[in-house]
Amino acid sequence: MRLRLLRWITLVGLLGFVGIVNAQDNVTPTASSTPPEALLIPLVQNDPNLKGSSVFWSPDSHYIVASNPAFSSTEASFAGTQYGVFDVRSGQFLFSFTGFVDWMPDSQHILMRDQDGTDVHLRDVPSGKVIMTLQGAQIGWKWNVDRTQAASQSADNSLHIYDLASGTILQTWRNVLVKDALWSNDSRLIAVSGVDTMLRVYDVTTGSLKAQLVGYQPLGWKSDNQQLIVTPQQRNYPDKLGLWTLESGATAIFDVLNTSYVWSPDGKQLAIAGTDKSIHLVDTNTGKVAQKIEGFESRVSLFQWNKPEQLIVITGDLAAAIPLAYEVFDVQTGTRLLKAEFDIFASARVVDNHLEIIQSCQKICKQLYDLTSGEELPQMDFQISLASMLYVSPDFQWILDPDFPNRPGATEQTYHLYNVQSPTEVATIPGYKDYILYTSWSPDSHYFAVIAENSVRIWAV
Repeated sequence: MRLRLLRWITLVGLLGFVGIVNAQDNVTPTASSTPPEALLIPLVQNDPNLKGSSVFWSPDSHYIVASNPAFSSTEASFAGTQYGVFDVRSGQFLFSFTGFVDWMPDSQHILMRDQDGTDVHLRDVPSGKVIMTLQGAQIGWKWNVDRTQAASQSADNSLHIYDLASGTILQTWRNVLVKDALWSNDSRLIAVSGVDTMLRVYDVTTGSLKAQLVGYQPLGWKSDNQQLIVTPQQRNYPDKLGLWTLESGATAIFDVLNTSYVWSPDGKQLAIAGTDKSIHLVDTNTGKVAQKIEGFESRVSLFQWNKPEQLIVITGDLAAAIPLAYEVFDVQTGTRLLKAEFDIFASARVVDNHLEIIQSCQKICKQLYDLTSGEELPQMDFQISLASMLYVSPDFQWILDPDFPNRPGATEQTYHLYNVQSPTEVATIPGYKDYILYTSWSPDSHYFAVIAENSVRIWAV
């Protein structure tokens, strides 16, 4: 297979001139296929910010923001991290800016802070034109669920709620030095913890204070937005959880250090994975632990509460020679439905009532389990010499396996690309002799970006 062609772009000089050159003149041919072309974004050489270089895909994967691109402009003369926006399909550099905040959901607009950090600007993509200014959005940025509104704090310790369609400030609360903020699932409430240790819940529509609690910060809303998972602000108890009921003000504190938590789909139960190698199932109506699932050899992390009667957890401790595994339990009886061991480099998802695991185990394996019967379905293997860290695409259709230079016989770091539907290697991407800092798939799984050797390369599959 040959990867789909992209252009190689270089950015030159103070004018930000974009030159297009053929990537085939710069990529070492392989014996198995014609070398692919890539979009190349050079980064600032020997820049102290380089180790923090990263990319930010637009939601539709058509554009990408790269930090520290190697070019200058009047806008990017700022001493801190600089950003450039690129059209992935054409290879065209669009514009530069400082202070990246986020992409808008439509992928046609981007949010950025100006150089002095006083305001947030909404820019059009691809033109770069500023079409809206959100005044006073200086510190932090918290989206609501559908990303139509956002919360940000100004330098005078005022918390503002912004409407992203009009740019207007919908609500302002004065003298709120914010430590953290969390929107409710319906975007009608926002929980705000301050450095004064007070947790306050505000009605975003009316601006009224609905409830407050001393000494806690928010972690997660229940689906009906009537309860909050909270944790103490004191540094010496960072892992204890509380269940706060807003209407009654009741707070149930669970005396167990936790590794993770998850709500049941119907919201009637809360699972807390404790460092005591057990799972505590809390009745959210009473605030009491109704059941414990015990007998684990190691600490437990919660993966997903798949359906009301079924909980998926991760167990194992490599330091103690206890294999890692996904385990599925019937929460009504506490019985284990299945246990699927996996290597440290693994990705998993639940789809169509099946648990799908892609992992490395001296080869790449795709394992599939029926979550009703617990039966393991036929396994698919990708025969390779040695698998290590895997990068699985969001749609679980592509796998990247890097070959590191310290492997026997390896002189450079290459990427091997596999298609999950046909368990064979379909392409090899060569040429990396330096350490790879970052690898990222695009949201649509059509591209992947690699940061290494003072550049960002983007490949199309």
